[in-house]
Amino acid sequence: MGYDDRLSASLVNAIEDMAFLKDENLRYLFVNNANAAFFGRAPADVAGLTDADLMSPESARACRESDLAALRSNRLVIREEKAGNLTFETRKFPVPLGDGRTGVGGFIRDTTEKSRLEVQLLQARKMEAVGRLAGGVAHDFNNLLSVVLGYCELLLAEGGLSERVTSGLDAIHDAGCKARDLTRQLLAFSRRQVLDIRVIDLGRVLAGMNNLLKHTLGDDIVLETIPHPGPVLIKADSSQIEQVLLNLAINSRDAMPEGGILTIENGVSRVGSSPEPDDGAGDCAFLRVSDQGVGMDAETLGNIFEPFFTTKPQEKGTGLGLSTVYGIVKQHGGTITAVSHPGQGTTFTIHFPLSSEALPEVAGTEPPGETAPVPATIMVVEDEPIVRSLAASILESSGYKVLITESTEDAVRTARVYGEPIDLVLTDMVMPGMKGPEVYRAVLGTHQETRVLYMSGYASGVISSHGFSPDAVNFIRKPFSVTGLLDKVAEVLKGW
Repeated sequence: MGYDDRLSASLVNAIEDMAFLKDENLRYLFVNNANAAFFGRAPADVAGLTDADLMSPESARACRESDLAALRSNRLVIREEKAGNLTFETRKFPVPLGDGRTGVGGFIRDTTEKSRLEVQLLQARKMEAVGRLAGGVAHDFNNLLSVVLGYCELLLAEGGLSERVTSGLDAIHDAGCKARDLTRQLLAFSRRQVLDIRVIDLGRVLAGMNNLLKHTLGDDIVLETIPHPGPVLIKADSSQIEQVLLNLAINSRDAMPEGGILTIENGVSRVGSSPEPDDGAGDCAFLRVSDQGVGMDAETLGNIFEPFFTTKPQEKGTGLGLSTVYGIVKQHGGTITAVSHPGQGTTFTIHFPLSSEALPEVAGTEPPGETAPVPATIMVVEDEPIVRSLAASILESSGYKVLITESTEDAVRTARVYGEPIDLVLTDMVMPGMKGPEVYRAVLGTHQETRVLYMSGYASGVISSHGFSPDAVNFIRKPFSVTGLLDKVAEVLKGW
């Protein structure tokens, strides 16, 4: 071997990609170190062999086809090839060998990780697109539900109705509540839900759900809980974490039609390690839900977080349960993984960032709906006429003086000319013209003591974009109830 040959071999051996040269019969003449390592042999031991000697019959056939394609086309051929669970990008080209012979040379790059990331990116983009659609539909639907539920409650509160009318209104209200819950699932999936973020202890949440989960699972399924010995503190909306637990429990129940054991564990684990408790020291909190159900194959497992994907009969599932879980976890800055095999059950593991803050003290609260209103003037800013009218009716019926504005511009004009105090601005967060925070800032220009209460179905991103911390802003989530709105208004006004 001359100097040029030795230099060429050294250069080819220095690259991470696999490189080879085959003769006209597709026998290896040369492989670099990376290619030889892939075969688990020394480079000299590969010389003279064919792919059939080194690979599975299926992989060898694929390599032979692409080799022959390069020889027939007499040009560079770039292909994606599979070998078991691995993916490769191959670049093959004809190489003159002398004496009228032509072999084939090439470079092979392992793109398994790249392909996996591309699939994840495509999935994320698809989920985001569906999420935007779901969030938009849910936001509009919440406005309608606010009116349906609100006026039902106002009419029922008047009394003097016949039993037939009362029964009808109750049925409408029940249906509206079910629609509200479904809408919240859509918002949770789309990650546009307004969250009540506080420091919570995962163990307390799990303990508080124990009885409900047992009733949900039925007599054939045994619930085992493994709490962490100490507090596991995260910043989260406790109602959303309860929703996660309930959805996963229902999913496990349906996977165990003959009964079994459902195990729920919470604890602390180190990032990048198995989620096992480690005496309270670690980087993240975990929540693990394991069942002894029918399990899933790899194809099904890859689709479980897709919206509307379900293996259940049409009458037993909407396909939103696990996609809702996925949305809630992601909105809380967490991750969720699932491990499952047919006949071996399924385990979901969720990780959340730990909180360094202490649990807040529990203050005494008045019973819902019994908060006494204080004399106040409230400006209602809402672009949807039916929601605006409902909010005004609820507030006026409770004795508040209400300033009704038909647009954001009307609200700003009214504030400029109104000579008496405006105690509270009740405003939707997302409206044409100006957003809720912009309207409030404009009102503050002439009424510096005014408080604000935002209405929204999904406003977290908008709040952040206007420099507000979602934890520090007053919210009423749509669709709101009559007592819910009155209690929240009274709470904000009493905060002076």
